[in-house]
Amino acid sequence: MTEIIDNRDGRTLLAQLHTQLEEAKSAHFASGYFFLSGFEPLAAPISGLEEMRLLIGNVSDAKTVEQLAAGFERLELAQKAAQELEFAPLHQQQEQAKSCAAQTAAQLGSLDQTQSGEAFAQTLVSLIESQKLQVRVYTKGRLHAKAYIFDAKNPQSNSYGKAIVGSSNFTLSGIRDNTELNVLVHDNAHTGKPESGNHGALKKWFQELWDDAVPFEAALMEEIKKSWTGDLNSPYEQLEAFLSDGERQMCLLTATPLNSRVWDVYHQLKLFHRAETTQIPLSTPDLKGFFAKVEKGEARLAELTPHVMERRLRKNIIRSYGYSESDGTPIRRLGDDQARPFVSGEKRAYVLVGGRHNFFPKRQLETWTYSIEATYDGLYAALRDTISAPKDGASGALSYARYGLFGYLKAARQKSPQYADLQRAGKSLRGLMRILLFKRFESSVHAFRKTLERLRDSQKLFVKCLGEGFVPAGEAARRFLRQSHRVDEDELLESLADVSKRFDINDFRADDLKADIEADVRLIEQMLEIIAPITPEKDAKLALFLQKINAAPLGGKKLLIFTQYSDTARYLGEQLAKNGVKNLETIDSDQKDKARIVARFAPLANKVLAEKTGEATPIQVLVATDVLSEGLNMQDGDTLINYDLHWNPVRLIQRFGRIDRIGSTHETIYGFNFLPEAGFEKNLGLQAILQARIGEIHAALGEDAAILSPDESLNEAALKTIYGAGKNADLFEIEESDELATLAEAEATLRALRREEPLEWARLNDLRDGIRGGKKSPGSIGHRAVVCRAGNYRGLMLLNQNGEVESRDATKILGFMASERDEATLPLLPGHNEAVMRARRFLARSQNAAPGAKTRGQGIARPGLCAPRTRHHVF
Repeated sequence: MTEIIDNRDGRTLLAQLHTQLEEAKSAHFASGYFFLSGFEPLAAPISGLEEMRLLIGNVSDAKTVEQLAAGFERLELAQKAAQELEFAPLHQQQEQAKSCAAQTAAQLGSLDQTQSGEAFAQTLVSLIESQKLQVRVYTKGRLHAKAYIFDAKNPQSNSYGKAIVGSSNFTLSGIRDNTELNVLVHDNAHTGKPESGNHGALKKWFQELWDDAVPFEAALMEEIKKSWTGDLNSPYEQLEAFLSDGERQMCLLTATPLNSRVWDVYHQLKLFHRAETTQIPLSTPDLKGFFAKVEKGEARLAELTPHVMERRLRKNIIRSYGYSESDGTPIRRLGDDQARPFVSGEKRAYVLVGGRHNFFPKRQLETWTYSIEATYDGLYAALRDTISAPKDGASGALSYARYGLFGYLKAARQKSPQYADLQRAGKSLRGLMRILLFKRFESSVHAFRKTLERLRDSQKLFVKCLGEGFVPAGEAARRFLRQSHRVDEDELLESLADVSKRFDINDFRADDLKADIEADVRLIEQMLEIIAPITPEKDAKLALFLQKINAAPLGGKKLLIFTQYSDTARYLGEQLAKNGVKNLETIDSDQKDKARIVARFAPLANKVLAEKTGEATPIQVLVATDVLSEGLNMQDGDTLINYDLHWNPVRLIQRFGRIDRIGSTHETIYGFNFLPEAGFEKNLGLQAILQARIGEIHAALGEDAAILSPDESLNEAALKTIYGAGKNADLFEIEESDELATLAEAEATLRALRREEPLEWARLNDLRDGIRGGKKSPGSIGHRAVVCRAGNYRGLMLLNQNGEVESRDATKILGFMASERDEATLPLLPGHNEAVMRARRFLARSQNAAPGAKTRGQGIARPGLCAPRTRHHVF
């Protein structure tokens, strides 16, 4: 028996597909064309299947067999085209799949950007991640067949499923709008022999094509996640794509190449150094291996940075481009001893910019310690213990159950692929939530209160969702939960249900999960009750802040005040206004008038911007989040206050960079940093207070601290420098060595020499290989600096007294080699030739050991190609 489905008079394929999917256990669709428009109206019934396989045709090849025939080409050409498609090599099949992915990306770009459209895309990703949906592209010819095959949920003795076969592609037009011709095919199998009927034959036909097709679901999911429906492309991904064709010329500029971990530099390097094997003279030619060694403390990043980075720190600029204020002498022409006072700031040096003398201001830092016990009315320890990592056998601490869902999965479901992300993210999410609470706890009472309120409301909504029969998990659900205070509850519950289908509540110990979340809600409400009496008048940190800014030397100054959180920024703005501060503004990420604010705070440094915005009312005191921490000229002000404890010192450096800029009219700039102390003796030193605070933070975070995201980890050495090194700590050069002669400075010296003394430059440029000489360096005896070449691979090495390679750190070695122009050459040390040849053999072995070196065809060390250029030192 057959039934006609032609999309006329209500006989739509869409309606029939809905009916069949509701009755099916699994489905197998084959379609010449696939458009998301066809999938979207069927997303709900498809989500209820145990499995769906979608086979789509390759529509990217313009020269199909049909086009050749329709164009009256010769038969043999059509046959040849068919054979080429049939026996296409694997790489060509993969390229065809990529073309389909590109078409899918175009479809995603044209979808209406609605809430339902985004929910549909998230559902599609969930289906693929849970392996309910598998997609393949048929690349061995043009797939014209259209078949929709359904396995019965409750098969009968002679009916194991149904199918629809006809002319409709899996597009919205095909299943609803176009005039088509399809038939519903019923099964006619013999009892107990499912393969004998129509359904079995069609499944066999489908399987044969499926086995010849190329997997596509990963590419499909990647395109969805890249589109507007998924995560936004990061700036790094955009830059990586821009540079990927290898033809771009670009200058990459950054004030903070190392934000938190050495891997920051690795990823920047990979933008223009694609290969993992390098010819940069490192202790290991494998980049990942080298960075792993740096992370473990077994190598120094300074081995690499001089070869790939032009560093322009303050000392580099003064050394290369500065002039003495007293007599105009170029600092680059002075010896190290003469230049040192200018580089350190003891003597003033200017840089010529636009014909003007521009100076760097001096820096003066001060740390303000306040009693966090007093701020929280003596209840600091109890609150801290509630948000900290639970102690063994102790109760009364938050469980963060909502962020550790994997722990509530039933044992039988813990190995299911659809829950792999929950297992990976569990500890990290709990740790990050603990960090969020701990940092806001120390930022301000107000920020802590507002965070607790939002957390309580989202937890209550989570419990309500459990009562409705679903687990609101996944990134999309988290986004909705964060916005719970802005959306109608019924609408929110419906949206959460739509994006949470991949998580079956029956797979969880829902009662235990609900109980633990409700316990957390009670603890949050208890904390809110504890801090309710702490009004601004009882806030000890705020009181200290108001006292400081109203007294000398800050009273009447132009102040730039930074905090990490919008809640704290608004709180400070409100309290400053109540205390009579005039010409006050507050800015955070929710405001769109950054240019206007900057122009009002620093009209002298931003004359064009000030004229463009036409703002006349000046700002004397500006409270800001990190929305103003990068890339802005705000040096009209000379005083900056950091209201929060900083865990990532780079953030602090970036903030100070707003006023610590060359061209500042202020001879000295001031920085004040808040540091909480919790009941320590008043005569305890600042270093001890800071050490205790760092230890307390580590203890509060617990074991999760080891798996937190890198930018949330503590940099103890830098924190001590910033908060405890005294009033003149050099924020921008915390990790810099004391040597003045770095590779960047050497290059700057050579450039100046080429420009100003071309004859001397020519003489140096013509020096032959094999030159050698000696000099004295205080503090060490018997070292040699040797430069060798192995093929295209060059190495600078420092040898010890035994002729063994001690260091390959270019910055360190050049510091030893730096010499005055008229410095006398000393005799070579005994055994010099043997030491040089040992270094040459070491370099040759290193290059031959490089991964992939023998297959790259370059940089291979051969005995006759290692030409040493040596400089011997009596250290």
